[in-house]
Amino acid sequence: AMAFMLGNAYLTKAEYDSCRMYYRIGLEAAEKAEEKNLCIYYHYSMSMLYEYLYNNQQFETEEDGQRLLRQSISECQQGLAMYEEPMFIYKDGFCSQLGDAYYYLKQFDSCVYYSEKQIDFLTERRFQIVPNDTNAQMYYRLYRSFEALGDSEKALHYANLYVEMQKAMKNEPTAVEKVKNEYDKKLEMLELQN
Repeated sequence: AMAFMLGNAYLTKAEYDSCRMYYRIGLEAAEKAEEKNLCIYYHYSMSMLYEYLYNNQQFETEEDGQRLLRQSISECQQGLAMYEEPMFIYKDGFCSQLGDAYYYLKQFDSCVYYSEKQIDFLTERRFQIVPNDTNAQMYYRLYRSFEALGDSEKALHYANLYVEMQKAMKNEPTAVEKVKNEYDKKLEMLELQN
């Protein structure tokens, strides 16, 4: 637990090498203790770290950037290899990370494979695919990947889902604002009554 806390602390301070070092220490300790869930967690954290470094341009050359993506993929694959039924903690996260990494590497068939696996996983567990940036990105990745693969029917399907989700995300703040205004009015009425 200490390695996990230190790793996260160094991550917030943008000291990425120290962060990676403590995640590695944590992973080795979890492997020794045969704590499978903890091992999966560390692989997930490492994959997120590598993708975070890629997304925030923490690399010198395009080759270094691709290396970060491949490291993220490797951590995801190692984490997924540890699953036994009915374990599913972080499974959709791994699929999301893999979809992202393969998309950035322009390996669109692999991007589609893992993005669809993520949707299947969420659907099987009856999780709602809620309007948020991560899910919008998943639809966007699928739209662009099918477009690149020449499947215009599926590309259009996911483009529509992406646009619908973007609309839902734009409408949500106004719904929240409406509720807040109603709440403020009720509060005002109560104060007047008192």
